[in-house]
Order: sequence, then C-alpha cells, then structure tokens
Amino acid sequence: MKKTIILLSIVLIFVFSFYACTKTEGKKGEADTEKAHTTEEAKSDDKQEEDKREEAVPVKVGKITKGDISSYQLYNATIEAENTVDIYAKVSGIIVELNVEEGEYVKENQVLARIEDEDYKLEEAAARSSYEKTKREFERSEKMYKDNLLSDNDYEQVKYNYEQAKIAWQRAKVRLSHTKITTPISGQVSHRFIKYGDFINVNAKVFSVVDMDSLITKIFIPEKNIANIEIGQTARITSEAMQGKEFKGKIKMISPVVDPDTGTIKVTVDLRGYGDRLKPGMFVKCHVITDTHHDTLLVTKKAVIFKGIQSIIFTVEDGIAHKKVLDVGFQDSEYVEVLNKDLNKDDKIIIVGQYGLKDKTRVKIINGDQV
Repeated sequence: MKKTIILLSIVLIFVFSFYACTKTEGKKGEADTEKAHTTEEAKSDDKQEEDKREEAVPVKVGKITKGDISSYQLYNATIEAENTVDIYAKVSGIIVELNVEEGEYVKENQVLARIEDEDYKLEEAAARSSYEKTKREFERSEKMYKDNLLSDNDYEQVKYNYEQAKIAWQRAKVRLSHTKITTPISGQVSHRFIKYGDFINVNAKVFSVVDMDSLITKIFIPEKNIANIEIGQTARITSEAMQGKEFKGKIKMISPVVDPDTGTIKVTVDLRGYGDRLKPGMFVKCHVITDTHHDTLLVTKKAVIFKGIQSIIFTVEDGIAHKKVLDVGFQDSEYVEVLNKDLNKDDKIIIVGQYGLKDKTRVKIINGDQV
C-alpha cells in the first residue's frame, strides 16, 4: 500500500512538470512571434519614411536675368490738364444752335453754339448808321476848320461825336460777334452746361474744353528729398485703372519755395502725348527716378520670400533646392537687384512652390526651364 502511494505521487509530479514546460514553451513561442511581427512592422515604417523623404516636391522655376533697374521716390498724384478753359457767355439771349457734344474734339475759334442775334444785328446796324452820319459831318467840319471857317471848340465837338459813334459801332459789332460762342483753344469738350432753347445771362458758364495734349501731374516732395530732383528728370507713372501699364514723364517745373504748412515743394511732371490713355482726374502713382543700375542681375519678386529683414530665394541644382539669402540692391514693382557673388545669370530659381520648402529638399521641375 505504501509503495502504491509513492508511485502515484511520482506520476503526478511528472505530469505537472510536463504541463508547466509545455505552457512555458507556448508563451515563449508567442513572444517570439510577436517580437518578429513588431520588428517587421518597424522595418516597414522605416522604409515608408525613407520613401517619403525621397519623394520630390513639384515646383516651377524661372531664371535669374540681367537688365536695368532704378531707385525712385514714390508719390501719389492726380492727372490734370494744364490747358483747360471754362467758356462763358458774353451776351444774354436764347440758345438757338448747338454744334457740339461732350467728348467731341474742337479746334481753336470753332463755333460751339449760337445765341439768337436779331436784336444784336439791329443794334449793330443802328450804330453803323450813326457812325457813317457823324463821319460825314466830321469830314465837312475838318475841311471848314482848315479854311478857318470853324472854331476850335466846334471842331473838337464834332470830332468827339465822330469818335464816340465809331466806338459805339465797334462795340455793337463785338456784341453781335459774341452771339457765336467759340472756343479759344483746341481740345475736347469736357462739359456742356446748356441745352437748346435755354435763356442764358451774361457770364453764364456754357462749356468747358480741355487740351488733352497738355496733361501734367503735380507732386509734393519733402524739402529733405528735393536735392535729388531736377528739371528734365524721368518719372514713371502707373495707374491701377490702366492695369499696371507704365507711362514716361519728365519733370517740367520745380517751385522755388517751400510750403510752410506742409514742408513740401511742388513739382510738375509733364505727361505730353498720353491724352488718348490718361485722363484728367485719374489717381496715379508717380515714381521719380533718382538713379539707375545698368546690366545688373535681377530676380523676379515672384521668387522672393520676404521674412523680416531677409529676402530669400531657392535655386535648383541637380534636382535639389538650395536656400539663398539675398544681398538686395535696388527694387521696383517687379524685380529685385541681386548683389550675391554666388549667383549668376540663368541660374534656376523657384517661382512657384518655394513657400514652406526646406534647404536641400529634393524637387521636381514641372515647367521645364521657362521663366
């Protein structure tokens, strides 16, 4: 009996030991499998990250060019016509004829309108008749005076009457001529203030005429900047209404005095020849050129990233973007002058896709080498 119990105990110990070993090996196998799976996933993630790093960023490029660029002083201004006249009626009456409309071109002394003239014709005829009568009397009196048949007083009175009649006739002729309203200059009719059938009084404004070949703009320059300004200096005019087109002007006049209220000097810029495109009253920007650099390296502003005081571009070489901090010279509305010694004409520069780009990033050019 005792031997049987000992044998049974040995069997149980063996069974429990086998079970424990089997369970331990199973857990170890599961751990090894999980570890292998984790390692594989890590390798896959590393490969994806590497592929991602190698993926090229699409960009568009242009080229560094050479050309001229100027420094300038910028002022806001308004276009004016130097030769502008308001035309006034010199006699009163009813408008019986209108010959022009606003916008029409008229020549100097052209008749724009006519006032009813019947009364003025009668007035002129009466004055002419009186003049002719006094003229005959004066001629007779003059002959008698030479023959000592007329006293000095009588002769002077006849002469005075003759001269007054002559003046009255001349005045009547002038009043009759004023029934025809004419323009003193050639230009375009900018305003018509009357219509057919209106009764107008003396000194009523009837037309305005502007000479579009006499366009100017006036700018007011601080006295500290006037040393760089001289007559004949070039100025460029731009207007938002003209979609960025530039017009060339020249400084025509510089006022000799400083306005004590504003501390500025009035400068007049001549814009002759642009009457078909620029209009009086237009708001413009006037760029007064103070200096020009010729045949210098230029970068389009589309390529430049302005970060604080730094101006940055990215050049492209062998598919890699290289960050460059620019040494900037003159600037205008389109270009920046480049003073960097490590940049050259025709170097490729990124003009689209540079924002957010990092130095040494691989890029893919999607527009060839065209600017």
